[in-house]
Amino acid sequence: MNLNPNRARVFSIQIHKPLPSPLAGEGGRRPGEGYQARAHAHRRTPFTQNCTEQKTLHQKVAAAPTNLIAPHTMFQRGIILFITLMILISMALASVALMRSVDTTVLAVSNWSFRQAAQAPAFWAVDESLVFLEIAVTDTDAPSQGYYASFQGSNSVGIPLLLTQQSPTDVRILNDSSGNTLYYLIERMCLHDGSPDASHCLSGMLPGETIVGLKKGELPTVLYRITVRVDGPRHATVYMQTVVRHVEPPFVGVLENKRLSTRFIEL
Repeated sequence: MNLNPNRARVFSIQIHKPLPSPLAGEGGRRPGEGYQARAHAHRRTPFTQNCTEQKTLHQKVAAAPTNLIAPHTMFQRGIILFITLMILISMALASVALMRSVDTTVLAVSNWSFRQAAQAPAFWAVDESLVFLEIAVTDTDAPSQGYYASFQGSNSVGIPLLLTQQSPTDVRILNDSSGNTLYYLIERMCLHDGSPDASHCLSGMLPGETIVGLKKGELPTVLYRITVRVDGPRHATVYMQTVVRHVEPPFVGVLENKRLSTRFIEL
């Protein structure tokens, strides 16, 4: 058969072209074919692809080591811990300083109270020494009674060296009911022992006092220095010093014994 080539080509195209289905809808597509195509195209949109990539990225980040996730976050946590430790150390040091301050204050107050309590026995020791001057004063030393007929060595504040020893000896020692130990020393204010006179002893005559018939160089009164040391509880130590004048036997009744001065010595 002699066929036209153009016609044959057209025919061939026609026989390979799919025939429309009786169920095809508008445009020659089967029902649902357009929806499936659109759904498939929707799954391939850039937005969907980005969501998938972000999900994969989040999964990789979750599986990554912690120190690679947010190093700045861990750095901030370390700084906070360091600051917290510094604050705790500062509070601990402040507490220790407060406790030491309180302990020092309590110790100072307790020492002051014990020193105050040790002052009263010192006056009692002075009274005991005056009794000795009334009944047993002599022109020679009597160490067992704490009496010396001349000056003894003293330190820079006037305390006799015999009383500055840790455990004084050659002085009079007394004890009271409060647990205090008392040491006292009586010094006649003369350069040497023997009969007192104006050449080497200090007179206790006060301004305005006169005695009729007083011989030259004769002393009706002599000064005595009484030093008391009190050792109380908790190493509380008190020194008291009293200067008295004592009337010599020929002038008893004309003049009277007197306490001229009393002082507490602070070391």
